[in-house]
Amino acid sequence: MLIFLILIAKPLLSQDEIICFVYHRFGDNRYPSTNIQTELFHKHLQYIKSKGFRVLTLSEAITGLKKNTLQGKTAVITIDDGYKSFKTGAVPILEEYGYPATLFINTNTIGGHDYLSWKDIREIRDKGIEIGNHSHSHAYFLNMKKKERKQKFRDDLRQSQKILKEQTGTAPVVYSYPYGEYDETMQKVLEEEGFLCAAAQNSGVISKYSNLYSLPRFPMNEKYAGLEGFITKASMHALPVTGIISGHTVFENNPPMLKLKIEKEKIIPDQIQCFIDGSRSCIKETTISGKALILGIKSKGVLNNRRTLYTITAPRTGDKGWCWFSHVWVNPEVEE
Repeated sequence: MLIFLILIAKPLLSQDEIICFVYHRFGDNRYPSTNIQTELFHKHLQYIKSKGFRVLTLSEAITGLKKNTLQGKTAVITIDDGYKSFKTGAVPILEEYGYPATLFINTNTIGGHDYLSWKDIREIRDKGIEIGNHSHSHAYFLNMKKKERKQKFRDDLRQSQKILKEQTGTAPVVYSYPYGEYDETMQKVLEEEGFLCAAAQNSGVISKYSNLYSLPRFPMNEKYAGLEGFITKASMHALPVTGIISGHTVFENNPPMLKLKIEKEKIIPDQIQCFIDGSRSCIKETTISGKALILGIKSKGVLNNRRTLYTITAPRTGDKGWCWFSHVWVNPEVEE
């Protein structure tokens, strides 16, 4: 269970930050790990409305970030996989608030059991929902040999883009990695194929510091989507990471070391907290290099899961809230 010993910050996002949430199922009690009750989803939207957030699609938000035209606090609601419960459980609530969202679909499952049909998707699109690409096969691409991965990922991407354009009339410009797994090869393919950005599933706040091809999103489900937790995440800021010195998603040494370069004047370094999948079982090392803080984070024990999150929080200087950053490690040798 994730336990972060921090205070809920009063200040909310600045104009150059985007808070992004990812949902899967709505009101579907069969799958609590990927489900959220519709009543709670309603409360989430009610909260961001009460705080004056401007809700945009992912492409609108990233375009605004790149052009420096975002105004006020910005939130993005994303949904992965295209389950039927999105149309029945979430779309009516989004319509009630007049909010758009971005739905990522994998084209191979459309029309299958529990999944939306193409007719459903076109109807949803006409209601202001952006359609994003979530691959064709929803494969574990990191299980493929690295020398084959680039071409297989590109082929899968082009296949899904072709189908999406045929069925919806438009080829998406935003992508969501299956299982939140990616590497630098996949990021490069998306850039070469003209995608605006790509979303992962490690938590954090999108900002000018973010890599556009591994955007953080706060996952929402029955375990972590309580209103209090939602409010805490909606109050977070981006950790000012100006560079990742070491931190490829697929690691060679176990446990791997994450090393970041951070603008030290924007945070309080001696109050940095680190977590390994929510536990405090981490080793922290800090050094100063000019105006930068070099932060190293490492688990005390070996990583046994397929995916492990290293999470870092730190207070901003001047009592201006808290920063949040997380990095996902993937061990392809562990099967799910």
